[in-house]
Order: sequence, then C-alpha cells, then structure tokens
Amino acid sequence: MFEPLKYVDADPKCFWNSCPFKHFSSKTPYNLIRGDFRDSVVKIKGCKPTNIWTIIRHGKRSPGRRFGKYMKETVTIKDFISKENSTLCAQDVDNLKNWQADSELFGKPSSLTKEGYLEFYGIAKRLREAYPELFNNTEDDAKYFLQSAIGHWVEDGVEGFIEGLSNDNQLRIKPAPALDKVAAPFRKCANYSRLVRWGPTVYDEHDTYRLSKEYQKAKKRIEMRVGMSLTYDNVSALYDLCRYTWSGIEMKPSPWCALLSPKDFEVMEYLGDLRHYYRNGYGNIYNIIMGEYVMADLYKQFKLATEEGGNTLTAYFTHATVLDMTWSALGLYKDTKPITGAAGIHKRKWRTTHGKRYPVMSEGNLMKGGISIKNYITSSYENGHSGMCAQDVDNLRNWEYNDRVFENKEDLTDEGRKEMMFVGKRFREAFPDLLDEPHLNCKKYLNEVSNNFNVLSEVEKYINTSDYLVVKDRIHRRTGIDYELTNDNVTALYNLCRYTWSGIDTRVSPWCAIFTKDDLQVLEYEEDLQHYFKNGYGSPINEILGRIPLANLYETFEGAKNGNGKRFVAYVTDDTTIEQIYSAIGCRNERTTDYNVVFYMNEEPVISICEDGVCSWQEFQNKLQSFVNTTFDICKE
Repeated sequence: MFEPLKYVDADPKCFWNSCPFKHFSSKTPYNLIRGDFRDSVVKIKGCKPTNIWTIIRHGKRSPGRRFGKYMKETVTIKDFISKENSTLCAQDVDNLKNWQADSELFGKPSSLTKEGYLEFYGIAKRLREAYPELFNNTEDDAKYFLQSAIGHWVEDGVEGFIEGLSNDNQLRIKPAPALDKVAAPFRKCANYSRLVRWGPTVYDEHDTYRLSKEYQKAKKRIEMRVGMSLTYDNVSALYDLCRYTWSGIEMKPSPWCALLSPKDFEVMEYLGDLRHYYRNGYGNIYNIIMGEYVMADLYKQFKLATEEGGNTLTAYFTHATVLDMTWSALGLYKDTKPITGAAGIHKRKWRTTHGKRYPVMSEGNLMKGGISIKNYITSSYENGHSGMCAQDVDNLRNWEYNDRVFENKEDLTDEGRKEMMFVGKRFREAFPDLLDEPHLNCKKYLNEVSNNFNVLSEVEKYINTSDYLVVKDRIHRRTGIDYELTNDNVTALYNLCRYTWSGIDTRVSPWCAIFTKDDLQVLEYEEDLQHYFKNGYGSPINEILGRIPLANLYETFEGAKNGNGKRFVAYVTDDTTIEQIYSAIGCRNERTTDYNVVFYMNEEPVISICEDGVCSWQEFQNKLQSFVNTTFDICKE
C-alpha cells in the first residue's frame, strides 16, 4: 500500500524535453556509451591487424525473478501518479500513464531480449566492417574460436554475433569446459562463492551508503516527484524500470526515468558501483586473481599468434562479473583509495557504467664503375633490348656526373651539411633555453670488429642464394645489358640510386628506375646482414662498445639532475656507433617487436593501459606474462 505525500519543493525540470542522464551502472544500454570500431581503428604505420581477442558481456536481458517481482509490484505506482499529487511535468505524467510493459519484460525472466540480440549483431557487424581483411573467409571455422559461458541469455546472444560476423552463419560455438577459467572462472571456486559472492560482508559498503544522508536525500526527492512514500525496494524497482525499459537500439528513453533527477541517478549509479566494487572488483583479492586467468588466455593466444599464426578471432561471451574481474587484473579504473559508502559520491575512476561491455660497405670506386653502365642502358633501349620506361631512360640519359660525390669520398656533401644545419636548427627551436652555449664533443671510435674479414660470411652466403640471383637477372633484363653483371656492378648501381637521390629537394634519382621494389628489398636485406654482423647483435663486442656512449648519456643527465650538468651535449658519429648503441639498449632485437596490441572497451581504445593506447609486444608481455602462472590454489577450501 503506497502512502500519498504532498511536497511543495518542486523540481521545475521536465524529463521529456531535457538532455537525460545516461549512466545506469551495469544496466546501461550499450548504445548509450559505446564507440564504433569503424571510427576508432588504431592504425600503426607499417602494421596490419592479424588477430583479435575479445571478451564480451551478454546483451540486454530481462530482469531475474526476484528483481522482476519488485518491478512488477512497483509498476502500479503509475496509476497513483497525477499532476496534482506529484511534482512531475504534465507530459511526463502522460507518458508514464501511456506506458505499457513489453511481453519480454516480465514474461521471460533472465532471458535475452530482442535488443540484446541486436546489440551482439551490431558489435560483430561493425567489427567485420572495421577489419574486413580478417573476416572475409569465415567459412574457415578453424580460425575462429567462439566460447560462451553457461547461461541461455549469454548463449542466445552469440547467435546474433555469428549472424553479424559471417555470411553463412556456419561458425560454431565451442562448448564451455567443466572448469571454465576464462568465461566463468568464479563458478568452480568454492571459496569465492562462500566468502565473496554470497559472503556476509560483501554488501556492507552498499548498505552503509543506503543509510547515508546523500542517499536519503535522493530517496526523499524521488518520493517528492512520485507523490508518495517509498520503501528501499520501491526505489530500486523504479530505477530498474527506468533502466530495463530504455531502448538503446531505438534511442528511446523510458518514461520511468522521469521519476529520478540527474542527481538521483548519480546516487543510484554510485550504489551500483559499490556493489560491483566489492563483489567483483578491487574490493577483494579473489576478483583480481580470477581476472588474471582471463588475461592469461589473452597472452597465450597472442603469443601463439606470433609463433604459429593462431586464431584470427578468439571471442569469449560472459557475465558482468568477469568483466569487472578483468579490469581489476589489468589495474584499470583503480582509485588511490577504496571507494566506500561513507565517502559518498566523488570523482572516481571505478564506474560500472563504462565497464559494461566489452582487445656496410660502400666505396667510391665501386660506384664509379657503375657509371659506364649508363651508356649501355641507353644504347640497349634504343636497340629495343631494355625493359625500362621511356621517361626513366630519358632521366638517366640527362643525369650529370658530380665530382663532389665521387672524388672526395670522405667529405660531407652539400646535402649532408644542410641536413646537419637543419638538425641543429630544430634542436634550437625545440630547446631554446639549453643552447645558449652549444657544446660539441666528438670522440674517435675504435672499431675492433671492422678488421675481422670473417664478419661478413653471412653476406657472402646470401649473395649466392636464389633470392639475390633473381635480382641480378631482373636487373639484367630491365637494363638490356649484353654482358653478365657482377656483384660489384649490382652494388654500384644500388649506390648510384641511393647517393644521387636528393632528400632535401625530394628528388628521386633516375638510377633507381633500374630496380623493382622486390629488388630493393633484397638489396636492403643484404646490407642489413652487413650491419647486423659488423655493427650489431651479430658480434657480442658491439653491445659492450655501445655501452660507452650510453654511460656518458647517463652521467650527463645525472649531472644535470644534480645541478652541474652541461646544457647541451651532442656527438656527431658514424652509423657503427649508432647501431652499437641500439644493440646495447636492446633496440630492434626481436622479431616479435613487430607486433603491437591495442585494448578496446566499448569499441574505443583504452588509452590508459599503454602510451597512446598502443602496447608494444614487450609492454604487453610485461603486463600479462606473469598471469600465465596464476593457479586455482586460492579456491581450495
């Protein structure tokens, strides 16, 4: 029985024509807070997407029997509300009286709704459109791993996901294992069930907040808007009626939301945050460990992908509980101090609304030997034996010999001087306060490796492989030269292309027309081998020698920190020293550094995990590798 009340302190705002509050804790319609994969794809130069791992909470469902019962009983309030006994606007009263319950709302407890199905369909459809190269062959079922937690409202949604992802709907859902450590790690953990999920103290902070002045004021405001006194269950039921009957797909607010003000919604959201924080989040250690199981699978799948290719898509479908645990394992949305009922609403990171859903050797004499080839190329073209384009031949014919490039092989070219001048200019512009007294200190670097004639043995092997020999043949056919090219000829032509390309003027060398892109990749690899063994990881001494300039870097910055360092220190050196420095700091050491990982939540990149939202493989490994060793020992009674 509801007791009518009369209040005069009316809230003048109307819900029907206002900008509504859209944060409803864990029951927020997905479309209200999601981004869009198609707009938020992180593009990294030189990279392409190879694998996706995702964990997705079930779509919108109808309330369970217990909460559904309270909601159904509270629906009768709308028959008592009138413009005379409440502070609602007339249109809000009309909208509420005209509202009718959908058959799904109370008729099928804990079931996936049509909107929930469409949420899953939409996620998959956008995912496919954002990454077409990964989903153009979904007929290959072996490359797509989909597993659902137990629960028909979860499993039914996966069908919508499959429909949105593939043309033929042939992808299959893998059955959940008896001990599901990813989609439902908590289900087989007796200690978690006993001490946390059904523990006697898990909702203490939630209950403390319900007794606070902040919550009591919100309850009074809601009673004022309704025009009658309410129990705690009534208030929760009204909040649930607002959340469950708001259509995210149609972007249609629920008239029940008119009963709460924006401040009331903040209070109810915080109440939900407390509930999730202690049951699923940072409130106890069990949740963090459970989340580590989930992240361990992510690491294993991506590690496998770097070695054998792995699954194109690994997708788990789960409950809100597991998502909260996952954020906790990652350290996301962690506040400096635990949130509490006594503290009340404050600026915080933990918001269950946002976590609702849903991862060389080049010498001048070799180059000069190549110049005479120019005449052979132009002659071959005129005789119809060259495969080069007419304009490329004309450009080569008009190219003029420059003494400065070849006669003074140790000299810095005019372009090199300009490059250094511009480097200095940019330093001054970037650090104007540090360059009042520029200082240059150059040291002669003794390279012990350069005297070892065996250091280039791998290069000698490579130039006798089919890859390199095919390049020689292609160059021979493109130029139309009627004699066999030597390795020195090929190197000279490559150097002519590189040395006569103007970076300052952005002018391409006509000599580069001799090569295809494949040729240039092979020649680049040949030189990579030279540098790898001459200056890099191929000779252990390089890593040791690279520590010398790095030690100077440390000493310089340490001095600056103590107030007695130089304002600017610059060393101008050769590529040998630069590459030895790379070796000393471990730069460019592993093939796996070609892999990057981007975390998404609600179809938007999660920036806080790594810088700019992009994790290098090393960062990803550092964060998640230890989770692989997480055991279930904590669940033993």
